[in-house]
Amino acid sequence: MSDVTRDAPQILLHWLIRMRWLAVIGQCGAVVVALVVFELELPLLWILPVIVATAVSNLLLVPWARPRVSGEDGAQVGVSETPTTVKPNRLMPVWLMPGVVMLDVVLLTVILMLSGGATNPFTVLYVVHVAIAVFVLGGVWTWIVLAAVIVCFLSTRLLPSIGQVASLPDGAITAGQLVAMPLAATLIAYFVNKMHRAIESRELELARARRRVAQSERFTSLTALAAGAAHELGSPLGTIAITAKELELEAKRSSADPQLIEDAQLIREEVDRCRGILQRMRMDVGDDLLHKPGLVDSADLIRRASADLPEDQIALLQTEIEPGADRVWISSRAVQRALGVLLRNAFDASPSRSRVMLSIGAKPGVVRFTVKDQGHGMAPEVLKRAGEPFFTTKEMGRGMGMGLFLVKLVAEQHGGSLSLSSEAGGTSKGTTAVLEFAVPR
Repeated sequence: MSDVTRDAPQILLHWLIRMRWLAVIGQCGAVVVALVVFELELPLLWILPVIVATAVSNLLLVPWARPRVSGEDGAQVGVSETPTTVKPNRLMPVWLMPGVVMLDVVLLTVILMLSGGATNPFTVLYVVHVAIAVFVLGGVWTWIVLAAVIVCFLSTRLLPSIGQVASLPDGAITAGQLVAMPLAATLIAYFVNKMHRAIESRELELARARRRVAQSERFTSLTALAAGAAHELGSPLGTIAITAKELELEAKRSSADPQLIEDAQLIREEVDRCRGILQRMRMDVGDDLLHKPGLVDSADLIRRASADLPEDQIALLQTEIEPGADRVWISSRAVQRALGVLLRNAFDASPSRSRVMLSIGAKPGVVRFTVKDQGHGMAPEVLKRAGEPFFTTKEMGRGMGMGLFLVKLVAEQHGGSLSLSSEAGGTSKGTTAVLEFAVPR
């Protein structure tokens, strides 16, 4: 049995409570109609305690259905705070739902026996309880409830009615038949629809939770690998940098070939580049998440996000802060790093001396960062794979295909999303990356 099936009784308890309140209202209405319209002499001293018993038992169920907020399935996604979901207030005993259904079958039988017995057309409501047992209880309990329904139904036919009403007049029977079948069909359709929607919602929640856990595990493995690589390569890269510096100084002192000096400088630059790549790969999630979301100045965020760009690219960066987005509610460090990756990708994709556009906008509940380049765009098949780990369209040695993957993971860790749009070779070339985060209203 799947997690969703096991959770179905808890998920649907509040819907069952609502249906039972409708039953209480319906029973009260039926009593009023019988007394006023058909002028029947009903045994109210017997009927009212049954209605009260239904209402009281429903009140006792409310604490079991009151929602609380907790981490989804108790799963911890990395070191982040897990998205919240509504769960029952406490663990529901396995006997509770079967007990409620069986109680309702008995109470319905008593009501029928007090109001005409075999002549009461509302015996069709037994079918509603069978439907609830099939969709919620399942297994052995379905057959137990079915057996109870059969026994109770036969008792209304074979046993004499309780109280003053032995049979209903023809007018009351006809009116009841016109109401009973549509009512039973409506209740079954209502309950089955709610069951389907609740299980569907639960399945989506579980799928999202599993996806976040899987992504977090991949992210944790990558950051551990990057941290280990940075540690292991730190000493060799430092030695290479020192040796290259000494080689450059010695070449200058001995007036060696200028090409040798340039080669030594190139070695140092490439070493620094390797260090930068390792540092960017680490993108320590735990360190990011220590910085809780808060109001951040957009202009300062742009300055920090573009700080690692070469001076000529910074000069080509065109920025726009839309009205109302001067200060945005975000996790500063995570967004700064993600924007840095998007800006580097945009400049790498654009022709030399081309501008890249960065805009920040905000609307109720959402803050949006848009980065648009002036490159050749991406074909649909490439766009579909963009963001997969180790997938890149860059030349060998210019990228590892981890940038967009890490941006997506960081965005999802902070409740955001990344979307890409592009048109290769069209009239509007280039790629647009949109990074969105939900903010409190």
